[in-house]
Amino acid sequence: MQDDDTLPDGMRLTGYDADEQMYYFTDDDGAVYCSPTSRGNGLVRVAHGQQEPSNTRSDGYQSLSTDSTNPALNHSAASRQLYPFYLLIAVVLLLCWKYVLSPGLRQSEPLCDPASHAHLVQPGDSCWAISEKHGISLDDLKGNNPTLNCDTLMPGNTICILGMPPVNHVPSP
Repeated sequence: MQDDDTLPDGMRLTGYDADEQMYYFTDDDGAVYCSPTSRGNGLVRVAHGQQEPSNTRSDGYQSLSTDSTNPALNHSAASRQLYPFYLLIAVVLLLCWKYVLSPGLRQSEPLCDPASHAHLVQPGDSCWAISEKHGISLDDLKGNNPTLNCDTLMPGNTICILGMPPVNHVPSP
């Protein structure tokens, strides 16, 4: 039994809007009606200003979801489903920034013993240049800073220098 057999005379099923879950019907005069069931129960005439189905398929149904002339039928529901994915990407990027990029940006003050003072590494500094500037040997500099790696010395790092700072030394902030 076809749905058209149960419709009132002169009515034919012309489309289905999956977003609104409504079936659309047209009568012989071209008036458009909608109903929540495909059998036309509770037919309601569509107001004249409302968009009616415009893309007709070969089987007579008309697609409403691809109608680009109606701004109310945008695809925001599809993009709304991607929001959790966007949120996950944002969280991953923030975590990468926090744990990979930002540790080099923050100045850490080492716990220097009272007989030492802190030295803030400047661009162009090397372990040898720092030890020469402060009048200590490179071995003493490495001995006072057991975790110091001269190959990865970066500006902004702070190291402990045994003894008092030199007279021309600018104190670290």
